[in-house]
Amino acid sequence: MSDTQFVRLDPSKIKIGANIRTDLHADAKEFARSIKERGVLEPVTVYADEDGGYVVLRGQRRTVVAAQVGLADIPAQIVAKPGEADRITDQMVENLHRAAMCDSEIVGG
Repeated sequence: MSDTQFVRLDPSKIKIGANIRTDLHADAKEFARSIKERGVLEPVTVYADEDGGYVVLRGQRRTVVAAQVGLADIPAQIVAKPGEADRITDQMVENLHRAAMCDSEIVGG
């Protein structure tokens, strides 16, 4: 699949793929409240598996929590299934370069 496609998927039907992060429930209470109130704002990234289902590459926490709070659908970006080395590298880069907001940004917001 060379073109990126955006769809809305039922989070309870999306398979949770391999992830370098093992704690998908960190900050779960506040995160769940936010997703329940506002929905999933940033699309998760998925690929189609051989059974015709979808597997999460990026956004496992968003998907798990969205299913837990009962959202009917979430935004998803469908991409080609990456090789294992690319999957690991992308997940490392995504998580290593994520920075928390500083107090002045929170107050300003």
